[in-house]
Amino acid sequence: ALHLQYDPQRFEPALLLFGEPDDTIRPTGGMAADDNSRIGAWEILSTWKLDADLVTVSACKSGRMELGTEALAGIGEALLRAGARCLLVSPWDVDDAATALLMERFYQNLAGAYQDERHGRVGQPMSKLLALHEASNWLREYRDAGGRQPFANPIYWGAFALVGDAGE
Repeated sequence: ALHLQYDPQRFEPALLLFGEPDDTIRPTGGMAADDNSRIGAWEILSTWKLDADLVTVSACKSGRMELGTEALAGIGEALLRAGARCLLVSPWDVDDAATALLMERFYQNLAGAYQDERHGRVGQPMSKLLALHEASNWLREYRDAGGRQPFANPIYWGAFALVGDAGE
């Protein structure tokens, strides 16, 4: 889980933050020599060599694209150009608790690390697309200890989308 920092008023690259956001956006989109808490698109493009079927950017607005700007598109494009074949991103702000539950269920589905029946399967790995679909449906129907459905609104379960090779 990360934060995404950008200023939509200025044409500057977005930064992935491994910590709390602040008001400092470096024009280069890269990291200072002593700063391991932020990564920009330029650094990903120039130094990362990925061979990844999936990269999850579990951050608010990690998949948001605004017409006429490349600030947000830069992170996703950089990851794809660096070798990610598929991205899991969100176009809007996400709730921490809902996202944690969704991601846990998604990765269980992807790995086949579950014992109950899910989408007609038991303990079988699912494609990325099916794993996300099942996890989203599960979160929508999730009931807390009091029997309430705190994540029934699509803002919680519909926040993430796959970009690239999502599988069948």
